[in-house]
Amino acid sequence: MKPTLRDYRKPVVIKTKPKSTDVLYWHTYSRIRARYGIILTQELYQKFCSAIKRQKPDAKFLFKQSCSRSIWTINFAEQVIPVVYDRKRRCIVTVLPKNFLVDGVVKGKYSETFFDD
Repeated sequence: MKPTLRDYRKPVVIKTKPKSTDVLYWHTYSRIRARYGIILTQELYQKFCSAIKRQKPDAKFLFKQSCSRSIWTINFAEQVIPVVYDRKRRCIVTVLPKNFLVDGVVKGKYSETFFDD
């Protein structure tokens, strides 16, 4: 079969824009409300992000997920909340489910990782 003009076209690459911090806030808002019953305000969100940035005692580092993302826990209202923090955007990307931590130990693939209570 003879090649047609369609065979010589370049593939189309679709570039996506990085998510804004507003989109990430609303994603985090919906996840923390569904998983922990906490209504996340902008002030509380900024407080959580600054606790991670300044490495305050409320926030504890667990492990690095990629070059820009890492897993942290935040102590709030007598709950330990595991979150994913994006260092590039300097904000929390999502909130992980309650069963991510079992008795202070990360469940699953990263079961070797511990943190202090």
